[in-house]
Amino acid sequence: MLKNMKFVTVLLIAIMSMMFGTEAFAASGNQDWKWPVPDSDKMSSCYLDCRNHYAIDIQANNGMEVYASYFGEVIAANGYCGHNYCKYYSCGCEGGLGNNVYVRHIYNGQSYVSRYGHLAEVYVSVGDIVTEDTVIGTVGSTGYSTGFHLDYRVYKGYTEAEDRRENVIDPLMEQFIELPEGFHANATTWCCYAYEEDVKEQYAANPKVVQTARAASFSSECCEKYYLCESSNLKMDVAVFGDFWVRRALAH
Repeated sequence: MLKNMKFVTVLLIAIMSMMFGTEAFAASGNQDWKWPVPDSDKMSSCYLDCRNHYAIDIQANNGMEVYASYFGEVIAANGYCGHNYCKYYSCGCEGGLGNNVYVRHIYNGQSYVSRYGHLAEVYVSVGDIVTEDTVIGTVGSTGYSTGFHLDYRVYKGYTEAEDRRENVIDPLMEQFIELPEGFHANATTWCCYAYEEDVKEQYAANPKVVQTARAASFSSECCEKYYLCESSNLKMDVAVFGDFWVRRALAH
């Protein structure tokens, strides 16, 4: 019975993917996935970010809604962590990821998993079928997190709820997700501003992807400025580039 239900679920996802996706077996995305935090247009940490950061951090207020990026099935949902505050250490929840959700997708004929970390609350359960209109949780700062944000990661050619970095892709540079209007970096590392420009240049070639986000004012709620701490990255920026990038980050 369970095997039959599993088959029906996978078949349903495949059918919906063909309905809502694009041409099969495309090499990259076609901006069909939705920006997971529509009330924020700020990227506080970019992909790699000069520190092997295999995710996009979306800066947002505590409690802002987080949506599934694309149609799929929830394969992991962990919402037990109550340490929802900024911290410069790991509280131990989920290895530092805090409350999280993993969603499995079939897109362009291939398997993908999207991961949503550091959530305050989780609203879905394993086995739930979600769409781009499904609120899966809220932005938080659980786990090892110095400020309220969503840690957003995408895996390609993978179907499990585990962290396999060899399967991680950059959802922006590969143009999987739409870019919200006003998208900009608010980071402390120089490379994220260069990354912002590269992303905008790529997306500018396809006006389809520049969508209007639901505007919302952002108020800094944690540690005064997100990720402004004595890190090796910050020291490297000062040493190599003087204080220009540091002042630019502080100004945002």
